[in-house]
Amino acid sequence: MLLRLLFSTVFVAAFVAPAFAVVDSESVCGTDFNGVDSGSVGLEAVWYPDCNPGQYIPMGGTSCQTCLADSYCSGGTFQQDGPAESDTFITHCASGLYSQSGSRNANDCGRILHVGDSVVYLHADRRTTPSLVVSVDGTQYYADTTPVSQGTVPMSAGDTKTLRINYQGTEYTVHSTMYE
Repeated sequence: MLLRLLFSTVFVAAFVAPAFAVVDSESVCGTDFNGVDSGSVGLEAVWYPDCNPGQYIPMGGTSCQTCLADSYCSGGTFQQDGPAESDTFITHCASGLYSQSGSRNANDCGRILHVGDSVVYLHADRRTTPSLVVSVDGTQYYADTTPVSQGTVPMSAGDTKTLRINYQGTEYTVHSTMYE
């Protein structure tokens, strides 16, 4: 008799045991078991990692990781009974397009604006108004802006430099979409 146990992601974090364990029927059913004793019972752990957008499960892995640069990760729930046999929930940007780590959808793929030794990741859709619009070979890409009155935002994660523009009398910082 093979029993399949389903564990939630929360339980898996506290579950430390081999993926497959054999126990006797007394351990499973107790000493008052009145049924037919089939001997040992195999328990196979199956869990469902729930990756958020911007996360994926790498090949050979069992947990969600931050999406790699130049890719996007939609997230989702994945049933597995062992390490992932291939990268799961990750799609690479088309040739010539780039994205920052933690990207969540195909619109995160775009171009890179180099400003000195800093970069701003441009994406395919407008997310802020106003946006910095950059045209490359006839295709428009966008950078996010935030009014300086709401605080300054660095050009990209891990950077300390800011790029400021003045649009219709309001000063803005130009930056990549910031994922937590």
